[in-house]
Amino acid sequence: MAAIDLFPRPSLSFERNDRLHRAVQDGVAALGGLGRPAPFSIAIVDLADGSSSAKLGWGAHKPDEVHYIASSAKIAALLAAHGLLDMANRFVAAGQVTKAVVSGLASGVGALAWMGVTPAALGVPDEKRPLFKQLREIMDPAIDAAAPIELEKAQRRFRLPTYEAVLAPPSGKSRFVPGFTAGFRSALREMIVPSSNAHAGICVRGVGYGYLNGMMAAAGLRPGGSGVWLAGDYVGQWPPVRVPSANDGEVAQAGTALTMAKMMAMIVNDGILDKAACGAMRGLLADAVHGIDVPYVTRSDVAAALRIPIDRLTHTKLGYGPLKKGGAVASETFRLQGLRNASKAYVVAYQNAGDAVLIDDVCYVLRHAITAYEG
Repeated sequence: MAAIDLFPRPSLSFERNDRLHRAVQDGVAALGGLGRPAPFSIAIVDLADGSSSAKLGWGAHKPDEVHYIASSAKIAALLAAHGLLDMANRFVAAGQVTKAVVSGLASGVGALAWMGVTPAALGVPDEKRPLFKQLREIMDPAIDAAAPIELEKAQRRFRLPTYEAVLAPPSGKSRFVPGFTAGFRSALREMIVPSSNAHAGICVRGVGYGYLNGMMAAAGLRPGGSGVWLAGDYVGQWPPVRVPSANDGEVAQAGTALTMAKMMAMIVNDGILDKAACGAMRGLLADAVHGIDVPYVTRSDVAAALRIPIDRLTHTKLGYGPLKKGGAVASETFRLQGLRNASKAYVVAYQNAGDAVLIDDVCYVLRHAITAYEG
């Protein structure tokens, strides 16, 4: 049994805000009145005062419809990588605490046995073995057990982390993991800012399908077995594990608008992991605003009256990929600051937008909803 929690727990919670939800629904209805249906899904989360422990309100259209979201799902790999680093350092910290307790007890292990625990149950590191071997022996069985049932289809090695590829080994007298390896840190950046599929593969394979999707479930981002899902490495080096979607059948990169919005809100509001980890993730998502992939809602092919000014986006990640039936699908998750009111910030996620016209429609609903909500 693992000595520590495998996954970090969010400090944020979420609930439907009736006013915001009606505003989104009214925006969709107004769009329909123009003879334009809304096959896309959209979710808006009010970030309130930016607190890391608030209950944030949301409103949405088709909040729980699962879609193929292509590169938008790379946010999940970014978050899971930082969760794995956090787990490794908590593992070491638990071992140090246990060692101090044992050294202070005259009977040592005997006293621990009297207390009903054993060094193995506590995850006490054996200093004669490398840290990564200890993680494999003690934590990997728990990671495997926590993996979503869909991953039973995958070989065990695809479910588990490759620690050496992700984590810089402790050096000197320190037993803590100092951070990511230089190569993995570079891969995280390339995955998010220019959205490199090759580097996304490095990140997904390093974290493993089991830890990645187990963390999504533990964070409440896969409620009822649907929500954020990433079990494909974007380059086909690892066999994908697919789940059903509304827009593209069985897919390896999926999400709902609401779970994607919640995940981004956790990152931008320091609502999961510590401030340093969230800050590192925010830095990459902020750089993506002005990266190679221009945010869809800000592009010149969106009608000027509907277009979102790029200086209102502070963080973003978009996705675009082909559908099996032909055509392609766009998705995007971003933090929006001061569209009407300079003090108001939101996370917006939309999915299943197929072309520039539909991006116009997304912007129409978004602007309508925020105007009604803030008015």
